[in-house]
Amino acid sequence: MNRADNVVACPRSVNQRAFVLGRHEARAMTTLTDTQDRTPQARDAGSWPRIALWLVGGTLAYNVIEAGVAVWSGVVADSVALMGFGLDSLIETAAAAMLLWRLRIEARGADAETIERTETGVHRFVGWTLVALALYVMLESA
Repeated sequence: MNRADNVVACPRSVNQRAFVLGRHEARAMTTLTDTQDRTPQARDAGSWPRIALWLVGGTLAYNVIEAGVAVWSGVVADSVALMGFGLDSLIETAAAAMLLWRLRIEARGADAETIERTETGVHRFVGWTLVALALYVMLESA
């Protein structure tokens, strides 16, 4: 049994693959991609990054529309709740854009260290945007 068989025997859902892909999984995905004599299971496992890219791209497009509508509605209604919702949508948009960037780096065949470093940066960015949203809601509701 080779390394590719081990990976395919324990598949993950698309969302888990997109958000949990770490150093070991990246190496396993590279192994699947480089295998010359692919089994049908290995071919299916190799398409997960491409599926994840499409799902994240769709989420990004939806969140842009949602953010625009919510922020516009919040300004018109002078509502902190709607503005907070709109800003949260902007944060989700930024997070989806960062995830899309991270997945593209992996899809281009970057080494595990580069992927791990990129993922750490994405986590920090999203964390700070959530802190900024919490501060906004706290200051506006005081």
